[in-house]
Amino acid sequence: MPNQPLEFKLSNEKRERLFVDIGKMLKEKVLLQQALREQKEQASSFSEDIFLELLEVVDALQFLLDYMAENPNPSPELISNIPNSLAAVQKKFLSVLAKRQLHQLEIAGTKPDFSICKVIDCEVRNDLEESTITKVVRRGFRFGDKVIRPIEVITSKKDLAAEIPSEVPPEAIIQKTSEIANQNVLVVSPEEVIPNTPEIANQDLLVVSPAEFITDNTEINNANFSALSPEEIIPDTLEIANQNLTVVSDQEVIQNNPEINNEDLTELSPEEIIQEITEIANQDLSVLSDEEVIPDNPEINNESLSELSAEEIIQDTTEIANQDLAVVSDQEVIQDNSEINNENLSELSPEEIIQEITEIANQDLSVLSDEEVIQDNTETNNENLSELSNQEIIQEITEIEEIAQAMPETEEDSPANNA
Repeated sequence: MPNQPLEFKLSNEKRERLFVDIGKMLKEKVLLQQALREQKEQASSFSEDIFLELLEVVDALQFLLDYMAENPNPSPELISNIPNSLAAVQKKFLSVLAKRQLHQLEIAGTKPDFSICKVIDCEVRNDLEESTITKVVRRGFRFGDKVIRPIEVITSKKDLAAEIPSEVPPEAIIQKTSEIANQNVLVVSPEEVIPNTPEIANQDLLVVSPAEFITDNTEINNANFSALSPEEIIPDTLEIANQNLTVVSDQEVIQNNPEINNEDLTELSPEEIIQEITEIANQDLSVLSDEEVIPDNPEINNESLSELSAEEIIQDTTEIANQDLAVVSDQEVIQDNSEINNENLSELSPEEIIQEITEIANQDLSVLSDEEVIQDNTETNNENLSELSNQEIIQEITEIEEIAQAMPETEEDSPANNA
């Protein structure tokens, strides 16, 4: 019937199982209540222990304060013991924290370990290395393995402006610049330095202004060059930067080699002068045979010496000897070699001058015919020597003879002896 309540019937087996489960739950409830009560007791005991230990620290501080209050004029011995007393109080407090797994962090070395350190400021210290710990502002602590507060430190830094004093001798500035310019250059060959260092390889640095030169070189900008003027800095720096780098032109080599410019040849005869100049100009050409040298020197092969005056022969011979020094003009070579310009050749007769120089210039040329000489020499073909008449040639030689006769003859400086 619909109005009758529903009745559930349990078997004896299920009823017994239900009674067992209810009994277990009641037992677990009791155990949980007992565990909760024990934890509360332990927490209370832990708090009591911590408070008691902290109270010991408070008592130590209170004892020190009371003693200072009772003795307003402490003795020097008492004042000297105050740091020890405070250190003992700190040690007691740290031991209380260590029992609860709270330990103080320690720094290993003089550099900051950023896993446990925090840099809060920097101070200028030129006597220490960069980023050296100079002061610990606040101690750090960890709870177990977790850092709950890092160590706050102050580190050192360099003062670049104070590295070089304001008043230094020029020698020290040049040495400092040399160290900067040549650092890390000794490990590479000149072939690698020249293309990778355009400031050194380019000789056009001489055309920049002092302001541009100093701006482009930060190493020079940061150094104090107050003791030198810009005009002194630029040539000195270029000399240092370009040392041992063969990037200068042949013309600069000739000007900077006093062995070539300043050689004292005034005591040499014309033949020795020509031989000296030829050895300088043709150095490193000794591996060439006469057959290889002669075709490369059309001035030697094809020059018609019979139609030239003594001065023209000497000039042409100088051009031959210096043919590998094409960076200077003939006039500069003759001007720089005052021994040739000033050599007194008037002691020799024109015939002897022509004979001596012709023998030197035409050595090993006997195998060439006149047709071959003229054909191989384009410069001689193009040079119009026919404009000189026989009378003009005779006139040139006559002038040389008159100069030679006008010179006083002595036993030492006679034409015969010179010949």
